[in-house]
Amino acid sequence: MPSLVCSLCGATYPYGEHRQRCSRDGEPLEVMLDPAAERREMPGEGLLRRWQRFLPFERISLDIDLGAGNTPLVKSRRVAQQLSMTNLYFKNEGVNPTGSFKDRG
Repeated sequence: MPSLVCSLCGATYPYGEHRQRCSRDGEPLEVMLDPAAERREMPGEGLLRRWQRFLPFERISLDIDLGAGNTPLVKSRRVAQQLSMTNLYFKNEGVNPTGSFKDRG
């Protein structure tokens, strides 16, 4: 289960409290995910389904998922060559449902 951890003092809070700052020193809290609970994205799996257990909602309707995400990395040839790089990739967000990077938001 994820938890909230103070970025300064390390104090931890339950994830379900929906707080943003530490009550001790007022510093921002970071979400710490349980590495054992994380998993790789499966092809064709929507982002809502993948991250459902980390969202702060008891229930979520997966019907609103457009299927954004899982977009491919495309190796650059010309730009990489111009920048004297051997490995340069671009994320092709044009294959999202509406053809826009905005689908991810």
